[in-house]
Amino acid sequence: MKAFKLIPHLWILISLLFTIHNTAQNNIIGYEYAFNDGEGLQFVSIAPTPNFNLVTNVDVSALPNDVNVIHLRFLDQNGLWSPIISKVFVKPPEAFLTASTIVGYEYGFDDDNPPTYVPVSP
Repeated sequence: MKAFKLIPHLWILISLLFTIHNTAQNNIIGYEYAFNDGEGLQFVSIAPTPNFNLVTNVDVSALPNDVNVIHLRFLDQNGLWSPIISKVFVKPPEAFLTASTIVGYEYGFDDDNPPTYVPVSP
């Protein structure tokens, strides 16, 4: 399923909220993230902890005004990486902030053609 959530000012920053629960009780010591095809790979060290809530702002100003993907993974004290988490988001153009109100959304499963349109109150 493709789902896009448009948030005002997303073209400047994207807020991330991830909660990682480490069932093996190995401390998490950092995380790594990149966009789209691995653009701008960044590693961030953190104080060792068995559970970690990631709440941060990430600058997306260099990304295209289009559909983008953020990829994220976590590193534990044994040098093992978590599976990659990938989330799709839309970075709208600046003109979007002054655009008309949202009147509906579409969603689809697998290869729905066309996707299902759902009207909403503006």
